[in-house]
Amino acid sequence: MIKTLSIRNFGIIRAHDIHFSSGLHVITGETGAGKSLVLGALGLLMGERYDGQPVLDPDHKCVIEAEFVNDDPDLGEWLHEQGFERADLIILRRELSAPARSRCFIQDTPASLTQLRDISYWLIDICGQHDARELKSARIHLEYLDEFAQCRELALQYKRAYADWQRTERRLKDLEEKISKMHRDHALNHFYLDEIQSIGIKGPGELAELELQHRLFEQSKNIQEALQQAIWELDGHEQGLINRTNLLQRQIRPFYELSEEGKEIYEYYEQAVAALKEAVLLAGRWSDSFSSEGEDPQPILDRIDKINQLLLKHQARDLAELIEKSKEMEQSSVLANQDLEALEELKEKSNQHSEAATKLAQSLDQQRAEALPLLEQAMQHLMPSSGFTNARFEVVMQRSDDLLGDTSGYNQVEFKFTANPGQIPASLQKVASGGELSRLTLCLRTACRPQNDSSAVVFDEIDTGISGQTALGIGRLLKQMADSRQQIVLITHLPQIAAAANRHFKVSKSSTSNQTISVIEDLDTEARIHVLAGMMAGTEAGEPARQQAEALIKLYLN
Repeated sequence: MIKTLSIRNFGIIRAHDIHFSSGLHVITGETGAGKSLVLGALGLLMGERYDGQPVLDPDHKCVIEAEFVNDDPDLGEWLHEQGFERADLIILRRELSAPARSRCFIQDTPASLTQLRDISYWLIDICGQHDARELKSARIHLEYLDEFAQCRELALQYKRAYADWQRTERRLKDLEEKISKMHRDHALNHFYLDEIQSIGIKGPGELAELELQHRLFEQSKNIQEALQQAIWELDGHEQGLINRTNLLQRQIRPFYELSEEGKEIYEYYEQAVAALKEAVLLAGRWSDSFSSEGEDPQPILDRIDKINQLLLKHQARDLAELIEKSKEMEQSSVLANQDLEALEELKEKSNQHSEAATKLAQSLDQQRAEALPLLEQAMQHLMPSSGFTNARFEVVMQRSDDLLGDTSGYNQVEFKFTANPGQIPASLQKVASGGELSRLTLCLRTACRPQNDSSAVVFDEIDTGISGQTALGIGRLLKQMADSRQQIVLITHLPQIAAAANRHFKVSKSSTSNQTISVIEDLDTEARIHVLAGMMAGTEAGEPARQQAEALIKLYLN
């Protein structure tokens, strides 16, 4: 139940503080005075999207706050789970500023829009003209039946189970396609792997080593000539570099002990001779390693070509990548076995999800079938109060052989209706007018609302398209709903309905040269009679209109 609603700086509202109680509350006023802004503020508080609607004073933020009284233990559990203070008094606040910025609070603790939407399930139920138009949708028919059968939570469980099953089925299908492709590729991979393994790659550096060997073969003659020339120049004659360095060393020997510099020079000569002798030995060994006759480089060239062909064929940049690809081919059979195991697991999981969804669908089917005639009876009882004296209302439920998506289970539900005796009920989309849809929506909301539901019900001009005795019937129905168990807030243009209210708020606007401001009044008895008389007369109310207004109020007191 709504206790208070505070609106600051929203649209043409500077400041509204509305105090609610139990029973039926009506909001009336001329078009454009700001009635819908009150419901718009409630909608934003329930998590509707804020798209930057203008505020009265752009230099200040808009603040919407409401207090609700709700002792539902499920709500208390939800508050605790979400980290909010658990209490019977629930405080919601939303702060809005340009451009389209929004902050949300639950129990003075920052909250998300999703949390606002979630908590609204327990606090308020807003029904407008759009909801009446939606009554033409079969999806809404199923929701109403589930609300009446009190199996809405079961339907949501089915929706989750069905989604899990479908998600597992998609994964299963993808894996089956993958395994099928792996089987098709297995023979080709096996051929490729044999081809790579048959050449016996010695390692990632083999190609570079082969190319180096080939270059040595190509340059072997030149290398040998250069090496022989070096050996001759170093140690092949009396004027060779080694002999000449030895001579220089002998020349300085008598003097090298006379100074440190002399010793260093002598040692450098000695090291130079040793290094040159080592170079001669290495050059000789390298030269001897080249065979002068009969060496054939063709096998090396053939292997280089074969390796390059494999690299090109398998689009590998080097041998390291080719070796890695061959390992992947070896692993493919291992992975195939792993995928087969995963396939079996997915099949088992899919069966489990299917069984869970099936059990839930069967329970839904049973509960819906049991509730269906009871909903028809409830509607037949309520419709006369809404002006449907001889109307017929039927609930048609078809059972599918296969599970259906969303919350359907096995069932497809459609409401059928006729307002005229002797006619066969037909689809609402074909036979119900806008006014009839509004009245049927009211009857359905009344029939389907649980007895222990303490949330407020808000109707936005649900009385569209009705008048006269029908309006009185709607007023009685609303009064009955409010007196029995509910708090109802209603925007209306009809005096017949406004007269049924326990509390009557009038919204008006006052204008200056540069600003229009919405004002809301909680009417006392005298002011209420005056407003109702004006609504009936359409002009300034006279005494006859006042007497009619008083009579209308007394009509609901009897």
